Formats: sequence, structure tokens, C-alpha cells
Amino acid sequence: MGRQVNFFMTLEDETAFCQFVLSESDVIIVPARSQVVPVSPLVPPLSAEHRSPIERSLLIWNANIFAGPEYVRHHIGFYYTAGSQEGGIEFTRSVKDGEVIRAGRLWTEPAFFIGLSGKVTEPMKKKHYDRWVNMLFSWIRKRYVKYSDLFYIGPGAVQFQEMGGKLGAAYAEMDDPSKIEKRLF
Repeated sequence: MGRQVNFFMTLEDETAFCQFVLSESDVIIVPARSQVVPVSPLVPPLSAEHRSPIERSLLIWNANIFAGPEYVRHHIGFYYTAGSQEGGIEFTRSVKDGEVIRAGRLWTEPAFFIGLSGKVTEPMKKKHYDRWVNMLFSWIRKRYVKYSDLFYIGPGAVQFQEMGGKLGAAYAEMDDPSKIEKRLF
């Protein structure tokens, strides 16, 4: 079963989080999808221009636990990685969209540790992985304001909201159900 933490971050909140993430040796942040390989690790502050779903999807990778992510060519011309199915943590960026900050999240699905027998195949690696994931999730939970059972708000996002800004769904289409119906049919 997957684990996640959802959040609202400004670019400044994101930069502080990324600096914490990268303070661990051999940890990198890479795009989950790319038009070229090899993929270069990203360095904070990340570009504020990453607004499309593809550009918002990143991967946090700990080479102390697993070898680097493998990219596969997709038939429509870009490369992608299985991300959390290979040992990374999916990092969907929270972005400012006009007067709305869109939700982001960290997501992991550690099922790759479970073998065909239903037992953990690499208990020591799983222990290190779980400790690492807990450290990243805890960083957000301890420093951000709990907004609901599902969301945490970074300090910059709190200020943004106090100045009249709004917090919104991850993608604008989710704000208006009629747009979702038009898009699906």
C-alpha cells in the first residue's frame, strides 16, 4: 500500500525542502519524464516555469539504497521512469497558478520489496528505505501547518493565504467538475 503526504508550497518553501532533501549524501532530484537521456539532477531553486503535469512530476532518488533510476523510451517520444516502483519517491510540485497555489505531494509505493512469496525480499534495504521516507515525510509534517487530515501548508503558503491567495486542487481542471467531464468525453 502506498504512502503519501500532500502539501501546499511556495517556491521558497520548495527550495527549503529540496535543500533538506539534498543534504543527504547521494540523494538526487530528477525529472520523472524527460525528452533526453541521460537526465541531469536538478538543483534548487527549481524553475517556477514547471507548470504542466509532465514538468511538475519529479523523482527523489537515494543512491545509498538503490542504483540510479532507469529511463525507458515512451512511444510518443519522451523517456520516463517507473519512479516509486523502483525505489524513488515521487515528488509532484506544488505550483502557483495565478492567485491559487496548487497542491503537491510526495508518494511512495514500497511494494517492490515484496517478493512472489508475499515476504519482504530485502529487509535491511527496506529498513533503510522506510527510515529515509519517514525522515522526508516528517520534515514536512513538523514544519508545516496541518490544514486538514490530508494536507499540510508550508510557511510561505500560509503567508500567501493570509494575503488573500487561495489553495486549490492539484490541477485546475479539478476545481470545476464540468471541465473534467468535457475533458473525458
